[in-house]
Amino acid sequence: MKKTFLFAGLAAGLMFPFSIQAQDAAPAPAAPAVETPAPAETVPVPAAEAPAPAVETPAAPSAEAAPAPAAPLTQAKLFAVLPKEFCVTPDAFAHAPWGDMLLSCPNYADPAMPRIILSISPQNDIRLWGVFPSNPSYQISTEPGKFSALSGPMGMEFGPDGNLYVIDNPGWYADPFSGDANFPYGRVLRIIVKDKRPVGAEVVAFNLSHPNDVKIKDGWIYVSHSMLAKDGDAVISAVYRFPLNARNVKVGNTVNDPEIIATFRTTKIPYGIDGICFGNSGELYVGNFGDGTIDKITFDKDGKASQPELFAQGPEMLTNDGIFYDKENGHIYACDFSRNAILDIDEKGKIRVIAQNGDTDGLDGSLDQPASVTLRGKQLIISNFDNVPGEPHVNSGHDEHCTLSVIDLEGIIK
Repeated sequence: MKKTFLFAGLAAGLMFPFSIQAQDAAPAPAAPAVETPAPAETVPVPAAEAPAPAVETPAAPSAEAAPAPAAPLTQAKLFAVLPKEFCVTPDAFAHAPWGDMLLSCPNYADPAMPRIILSISPQNDIRLWGVFPSNPSYQISTEPGKFSALSGPMGMEFGPDGNLYVIDNPGWYADPFSGDANFPYGRVLRIIVKDKRPVGAEVVAFNLSHPNDVKIKDGWIYVSHSMLAKDGDAVISAVYRFPLNARNVKVGNTVNDPEIIATFRTTKIPYGIDGICFGNSGELYVGNFGDGTIDKITFDKDGKASQPELFAQGPEMLTNDGIFYDKENGHIYACDFSRNAILDIDEKGKIRVIAQNGDTDGLDGSLDQPASVTLRGKQLIISNFDNVPGEPHVNSGHDEHCTLSVIDLEGIIK
């Protein structure tokens, strides 16, 4: 498999030529340095869309008591070893309108590194697409006497306007698994794209403690918010919804925010909802990372969200990070972050383990804390996050290199 790396342009104009000003002390963020289209007025979510009460899904069988899942159907192989000079923590994929895949690299394993977005061509050439803008609201010392404004590009999706919507989550620098939900520096950004290149950015929403994934449907931006509040030992998380033309929305970062369409209560591992994806009938699937479940939300003709309903749960799935909906057969592919596994969930919610392995450095293609999965043709491409060691995760530590894995679905998924 051809894996060519083209990075000569890093210092020659591939960086985003703009900056985002701090927004925490002002009603709205300052405009980017580059000229961007005038924003449309933000449309508030109707009052009828008040947040649904937190959903408590049935308890899953404990990992110790549950029967062992069936043997994996196949083994992941190596797609690419990413250059450690540019990417030490990969996260999410987005399919670009021109045929490339983009990959966000928040590089949480090394705060001194720039946060970047890579592009992967249909021929598997991997190059720098852009350097993600810093988040001046959050600065830490990366070395004595020097402070850096940190950001963290995670979930991404292109909108019908041709722009790229990206989650900015610096919350990972604050040990998210500690359950701390008081870290309101996360943002939703709109990256303005012209001629396949990033030329500017707008802040869609800010003041989010731990945004994670983003999907766009019927003129709305849906955002998973993994750690919104605490309720005793439980973590409360939520799905937010913003109009596609929203700009500079400051959320309250509480369960009473009018932009919330559903809330979730996670009790097992202190990390709430994570990946989201839409099905063929317009239903929204929501992965609850810490409880190892997937819920389904439907919408009526007026766009009002239903109460989430449990869709998939079983001993095969301890956690789920990124999830991807296969429109051809109605299956969902999920990343079991903790068990180094990729799962296939059919249209009835039945779970099968496609591939799984133990602790690894990923250099042979093995799964190394899979965070995001996408489908290209008949192949699943997986990013390996490799940044959270210790129980309940198989991963024992961050490795020198980070990798992408690939699984050929031919003959496995019908």
